[in-house]
Amino acid sequence: MGTGLPADLIEPAREALDAEPSLVAAYLFGSFARGTPSAESDLDIAVLFPGKADPRLGGALDSLRDAVERACSRPCDLIDARAASADLFHRVLRDGRLLVDRDPSARIAFEVARRNEYFDLLPYLRQYRRHGAA
Repeated sequence: MGTGLPADLIEPAREALDAEPSLVAAYLFGSFARGTPSAESDLDIAVLFPGKADPRLGGALDSLRDAVERACSRPCDLIDARAASADLFHRVLRDGRLLVDRDPSARIAFEVARRNEYFDLLPYLRQYRRHGAA
């Protein structure tokens, strides 16, 4: 990948994610993506499936998380990118690394929509944070 990410964790994670045929894209974010993991760090992964956020994805997310944990021998926090808050997904895009990209057109359209959502929300986030609430 040329990103300085530990291949002994990233490649098994990518292979486990790649085994899910309906996956559109997957992003590594958090301490591993920033290059600052500790011995206790989990893998933070956001996954993008086709369609809208679906609460029925819970079982599929659990199975996929379990597969990544088995492949990497490390805990994994797996989130549905469509269900993530605009602020969280902004951090995924800002700091993250793309692990799987099966449909670049769908991924890019999703990213643009989520970035627009974030930037629409940004003045309110700044005001909220400025007043010590976050």
